[in-house]
Amino acid sequence: MQKAVRDVFNDFKDGQSIIDAVIENINLYKKTNRIEIELRSNKAINIEEIDCFEGYLKEQFQIGSVKIFINYGDLKIKNTLEEDWELVIKYLSKNFPLIKTILANSKIEQEGTTVYIVLKTANSSFLHSYNIDKVLEDII
Repeated sequence: MQKAVRDVFNDFKDGQSIIDAVIENINLYKKTNRIEIELRSNKAINIEEIDCFEGYLKEQFQIGSVKIFINYGDLKIKNTLEEDWELVIKYLSKNFPLIKTILANSKIEQEGTTVYIVLKTANSSFLHSYNIDKVLEDII
């Protein structure tokens, strides 16, 4: 029987949508001090809730890094990437402090399923060298 986040982590109270998500799988990697959690949700979960839940897990269990995968199934998520771009930058800057400077005044453009990030500075090589482009891809 799969349990909801609220049942397993009953002292986590900050999320409104994430606490209703069902935990499908949890993997703890002791050698790398990392935890991966797969969730299934029938509600959209915003990046602030994910960030708050990651912080809770890191603090509560003294984990170095947390990776959360969310499966929405057939749920149609309203596309608000342009509106949430500043939140994405804030989320990324916690792990990569230079991101805030590099992505400052950047714009995001979407054509169908393709997303373009228009930078004001020539730092795309930095994003590629640290695989931040892959992290952005996972978030988006």
